[in-house]
Amino acid sequence: DRFAAELKSRVALMETMIDPVFYVDAQRTIVDCNNAAKTLIKNGDPIGHTMMETLRSYELDSLVEETLNDTNDLPREITVNQRLFRVRLSVIQDGSEKTGVLIILRDINELQRLGRARRDFVANISHELRTPLTAIRLLVDTMRLSRGDDSELRSRHLDQVSSQVDTLTQLAQEMYDLSLIESGQV
Repeated sequence: DRFAAELKSRVALMETMIDPVFYVDAQRTIVDCNNAAKTLIKNGDPIGHTMMETLRSYELDSLVEETLNDTNDLPREITVNQRLFRVRLSVIQDGSEKTGVLIILRDINELQRLGRARRDFVANISHELRTPLTAIRLLVDTMRLSRGDDSELRSRHLDQVSSQVDTLTQLAQEMYDLSLIESGQV
């Protein structure tokens, strides 16, 4: 029958998603969820229990209520079981009657970790660039201020400048290689 086929296709669609997906009715009781959602839950089968009983998240329960009352339409970030999620909620309607809410939780912990790693990387590169640039500046200034024709001193300073330029060249190459790796070209 048509209802059984619809239910089978909905369950198959939910299972293909790697993000936790919950379908709750208008009373905020879990009607269905995918395997990713079940791994998020620590205490048994969530079907037939409320979101509050299952995930113990007042924030998520409030978002579901807001969605049912037409006051929520933007994705939000919440913490569930010490993990940060971007939550997307969508009202399910049968004609004009709201029958429930579809909840998709996207784990963004890894994105935040990568963002922190990127910020740290930029700070480290900035520091690493300042050191050879400062050394080059000091060597050039010293060469300008030195009196006479001390070719041995000038040669030593130029060797040091060359060494610092090599360091900068290596840093630039590493940054370029990293950009190639991140873009998938390498």
